[in-house]
Amino acid sequence: VLQAGYTVKRANMNGVGCMPSPYSAPGAKELGYCLTPKFTQQPESCIAFAKVVTKTLSKDQMMGRIELDDACRSCDNSTQTCACTTTWENTTLFNTWCTELRANGTSGQVLEATLKRNPQSTRIGQLLVEKTFNAKHYGCYALSCG
Repeated sequence: VLQAGYTVKRANMNGVGCMPSPYSAPGAKELGYCLTPKFTQQPESCIAFAKVVTKTLSKDQMMGRIELDDACRSCDNSTQTCACTTTWENTTLFNTWCTELRANGTSGQVLEATLKRNPQSTRIGQLLVEKTFNAKHYGCYALSCG
C-alpha cells in the first residue's frame, strides 16, 4: 500500500463513528436455557449412540416422518412476535426404531426440541423479534446424554 503512494495511519476510535449498541438482553445462561455446563463432555455412550443414529439415518433422515410446519413458515416470515408448533405425522416407525436401538450400552429416546429465537426481545423486525418454534426438532438421542 505504501509503495503505491498511499498514506497509512492508525485509526482513532473516536473518529470511526462507532457507538456502543443500545440493545442488550439476557442470554441463554441468564435465562436458564443451557442444557449442560459449558465444556462438559458427553459420555462416550452418548457420542457412540449419536454416530449410530447418524449412520443409520444417512440415507433417509426422516425415516417416514412427515413434518407439517405451515404455521411455522408464516411465523418465521412474520415481523411480529409469534409462536407456532410443528406437527409430526407418521412417527411410529421412527419412535419404535429409536426406543429399541441399543448402542454402546445405552438405549434411545425420542425428544422434541423447541427453538426460541431472540428471547424477551423488544426489537422490531423479522429477524429481531422473539419467536418460538415448538417441536421444531424431533430426534433420537441416547438416554445417557446430558
